[in-house]
Amino acid sequence: MGNNQSPAPKSTVDQSNHSQISHIKKSSKSSTKKLNSGDNFIIKFHKTYGGNQLDDIALSDKRRIVFVSLIGLFKSYKQCPSHILYTSLLVLPLKKKWIYNPNRYQKELQQQFKGMADDIFNKNDKHSKEKRVDFIRLLQWKDRQGFAFWMLDGEEYSKNGEHGTNSKQTENEMNINLVTPFWKYFSNKLASIYDPVTDKKCNPLHLDEAYWRHSFDERLSKYKTSRKSIFMELYILTMKYATIQQIIYSSNPESLNPIITYDRSILGVNNNDDEKE
Repeated sequence: MGNNQSPAPKSTVDQSNHSQISHIKKSSKSSTKKLNSGDNFIIKFHKTYGGNQLDDIALSDKRRIVFVSLIGLFKSYKQCPSHILYTSLLVLPLKKKWIYNPNRYQKELQQQFKGMADDIFNKNDKHSKEKRVDFIRLLQWKDRQGFAFWMLDGEEYSKNGEHGTNSKQTENEMNINLVTPFWKYFSNKLASIYDPVTDKKCNPLHLDEAYWRHSFDERLSKYKTSRKSIFMELYILTMKYATIQQIIYSSNPESLNPIITYDRSILGVNNNDDEKE
């Protein structure tokens, strides 16, 4: 596997982006509807930050953005063009219930923001509260879209039958059974998401050990990850940026662009594998 990618047909990606922009503009015109409409967040976002952002449509990389860092998303989502934010996926170290009851789970949320917690959860700072409220609304909106995936909800995915055992499983199937419930859940959901670049559904993730042992070349790893780190992520959920990016990218190199922050995706800057959310 290398970094070279076959560019998607220009007409396909242009049509996709113009369709996304048209949807946002049409939604903006009907913004007099009740504020609880599904796309209210992006309508308000586009009016506030849209400005000249649509100029970014000229960028050559038309893949769908996948944010893999909670802090990276918080720092850069307001710089993200509306049509790109609209189609983006979130893969974050949170539980779904935390974002729908942030006051009750404030301690858990603070732990995930690490050194930025004081800036976001300062009760005496009006600006801090505004930033927190806006960001929680973003997460809720992406969840309602079906484009947010919560890495710490493993128990919930297990309850919903995302993994099981079979005495007649092959060795490869048994290895896949060891994969954490989150990655199997995300893989299944990913395979149901339409990709306008390729004009088909996204590919499921490579969860089989055989792929990583025989088809993955560490020397050509786009994110400088090792085979060992991939297995650690799949089996125990280490939640390291570069490893998550490699897993996502390997399955859909023409369709998905896993990033830490929006700025870094444009500049092509990647982080080390030992960094975490």
